[in-house]
Amino acid sequence: MGGVLHDYKRIILLIGEVWFYSIFCFLWVYKFEGDSLSVKEIIKAFFPTMFGQYWFFTTYVILFVFSPIINRSLLSLKNEKTYQKLLLIMFLLWSVSPTFTTVAWCSESNIVQFVMLYTFGAYMSLFPNCWMINNNKLLLLHGIVGWIGIAVVCNVIGIWIPFFSSHATYFYSKNSPITIVFAIALVIFAIKNEFHNMAVNIVSQSVFAVYLLTDNAGLRGFLWDKILRVQSHAEDKMLILWIILWSLLLFAICVLIDKIRKVTIEKVFINLIRKNNNE
Repeated sequence: MGGVLHDYKRIILLIGEVWFYSIFCFLWVYKFEGDSLSVKEIIKAFFPTMFGQYWFFTTYVILFVFSPIINRSLLSLKNEKTYQKLLLIMFLLWSVSPTFTTVAWCSESNIVQFVMLYTFGAYMSLFPNCWMINNNKLLLLHGIVGWIGIAVVCNVIGIWIPFFSSHATYFYSKNSPITIVFAIALVIFAIKNEFHNMAVNIVSQSVFAVYLLTDNAGLRGFLWDKILRVQSHAEDKMLILWIILWSLLLFAICVLIDKIRKVTIEKVFINLIRKNNNE
């Protein structure tokens, strides 16, 4: 029961973080483009989760709510073979089929994709000696080769057949087989090869905040078009270096903003939650 309460407290803190950055981004954009903001945008800013402003977090919350039912269903599977059949069906329907055919099978839904990935994660947790875990380095190698190789091959063939070069990134969608395999392999490799670094751990605590700031619908356009003026650098010979430097600087600024939030607003919020629990 304590674990469940802990999970709910974490969700509350995450919702508070999402709400804070949604309002923060709204106020920033409003300061410079207040006249062009609509009532709809204002409502979305104050209720980001309800209106799916951040698809990743909204899907995460939905999955969290239904996770007890999903867990019970997965635990009811009789053995590993049955579990593997379920994973194969999911992978074929929600990854292979929509990638190579026009049949989507609801794979365009974020929650459907999350359920598939959640099931893969549960399988690895229940069967720690499965093939994927025992061969995590080989699986990661295949993922890297597939991720990089497909673009190289398509661009080379595209020299003679333009169709291929124009579709070089086709297999980079979040539900393509190459992406799914690469993502799973990367997670397994990280778990099996424990890595501890204080600096990395401190920075990683603010990665979600970086996402909330840079992927905000209102701030994103203002940031890249008005401040960084990305289009004006499109033909710049130093484009790659420019992108790397700006990305690192933007990442550092976002992390700094989040660290300030954690020692101020979030600290007050946590104290209020603790006070209510004690009462």
